[in-house]
Amino acid sequence: MKKYFYQKSKQFFILLLIIAFTSPLFSYEAGISADEPLSVLAGKRIIEKGGNAVDAAVTIGFVMAVTYPQAGNIGGGGFMIIKMKDKEPVFIDYRETAPSKFDLKAFFDEKGNFVRTRSLYGYLASGVPGTVKGLYKAWKMYGKLEWKTLIQPAIELAENGFIIRPYLAKSFKRYEKLFRYFPDSEKIFLNNGKGYIAGDILIQPELAHTLKLIAEKGPDGFYKGETADKIEKDFTSHGGWITKKDLQNYKAIIRKPVIVNYKGYKIILPSLPSSGGPVIAEILNIFKNFKIPKDDVSYYNLLAEAMKVSFFDRSYYMGDSDFHKDLPSKAFLNPNYANEKAKLIKIGKVLKIEKEKMPTPFNFEKNNTTHFSVVDREGNAVSNTYTLNSIFGSGVIAKGTGIIMNNEIDDFGFGEKNANQFGLITSKYNLAGPGKRMLSSMSPAIVLKDGIPYIISGAAGGPKIISATIQIILNIVERGMGLKKAAEYPRIHHQYLPDILFVDKNMPENYVKELEKIGYKVKRRNSIAVANSILIKKDKTYTKPDRKKVGYGVSF
Repeated sequence: MKKYFYQKSKQFFILLLIIAFTSPLFSYEAGISADEPLSVLAGKRIIEKGGNAVDAAVTIGFVMAVTYPQAGNIGGGGFMIIKMKDKEPVFIDYRETAPSKFDLKAFFDEKGNFVRTRSLYGYLASGVPGTVKGLYKAWKMYGKLEWKTLIQPAIELAENGFIIRPYLAKSFKRYEKLFRYFPDSEKIFLNNGKGYIAGDILIQPELAHTLKLIAEKGPDGFYKGETADKIEKDFTSHGGWITKKDLQNYKAIIRKPVIVNYKGYKIILPSLPSSGGPVIAEILNIFKNFKIPKDDVSYYNLLAEAMKVSFFDRSYYMGDSDFHKDLPSKAFLNPNYANEKAKLIKIGKVLKIEKEKMPTPFNFEKNNTTHFSVVDREGNAVSNTYTLNSIFGSGVIAKGTGIIMNNEIDDFGFGEKNANQFGLITSKYNLAGPGKRMLSSMSPAIVLKDGIPYIISGAAGGPKIISATIQIILNIVERGMGLKKAAEYPRIHHQYLPDILFVDKNMPENYVKELEKIGYKVKRRNSIAVANSILIKKDKTYTKPDRKKVGYGVSF
């Protein structure tokens, strides 16, 4: 009992220190912005030990798999943009893939109706995880410290435990019904059915063991041997498809990033299977055709229309480029294509899209997810977004591993009539199939000014990730805002279908009425995504926005 209270008081004291030292707008020599304070502190210590931004990013990623199980993960996947000093930018795609035994028919009932719950919960919903190989590839390319050193903070937090903060306690309570379907999930996240409250200590010995194997053996500690055996056994015994062969065959891929030149800035974004890079590129190229309005309502009108016509392309023309060589990928970056889209937009009006009358990109072929941003003393920058898809993913913890598994299968298309959980439709290019990577909205971004990192940003929130990321960028480079104001300024989101303009809850009521007069159907949302950003000032110090709006940040 004494040990329990000692651990509890010690962790609570550490939490108070973290809160004290992550207050907004510190400016020192390096910076981290993430959703979870213990991960920020761990990343900070790695840089203090002589590690670089990539080392810190790897540690943050593994720590959040322990302390932020709603989205932090080793059972999911993501995208990472890296810009090392004096080197070309790199995009690492570690998105999940559909298992080799994937069968599309399993998601439809005997009458041919799509059964949404099968792609969201349980063993059919998971793709082959990519996080461990993605983080390892980043470290192998640019890391400075030993691999084991980077995993150790996560091992200690899993093995010794950490204080459950109120938000995590509420999340466990909210998803109690889901966890009770899966014995290991109930055991770990519901304390064997007893439940957790804020202030309790969460200890995860099985996850600690898995992390030790990864620390000792690298990716082989996850994709081969004991861990792979356990994942295969649990999935195949419950009708799932992930096998040891799927795990062994998984590859994180280096892809050419999307690069957009916009008014003197160079914006580095992910390429397909991220829809974020192409959609943001298209919106920026559309904006080049307009004198940007000074008043907010007209600006939101222009932005909503640019979003709408760009998300149209997401719906019908984007998917896994490794499987569809006829994807018009270059068109989304072609200014001439954006110019044709811009001709459809009239400020003060709402475009009613008719699919058959929209410009086709083939004519221009010539030319709760979590995000963290890191920059180190040398100016090396990492923008990373990774995800389980839904909060707590599929709800499944693979038996004996402590690993919460993703439900990324829901990001595939199952026919144009069957929207996913975010209301998005997709075409044949994103139709689910074995080995494919599902289309994503993750949009890690690094903005360069005079060739060096200026903004590091990204967000969590399904398709609203794209909207939040581009609005933070535009608020700074186009509208002249500082980072705090840029992050907290009311945001909008339009994804073509449903034909609704979503706005932040803090959007002024008179703005809403004006937008409705123009012709929009407007709905308020508590948040248009959660962003984590860093702005690098002229004196090479860094600022971050208020954690209450965009997660925890620390500069040091």
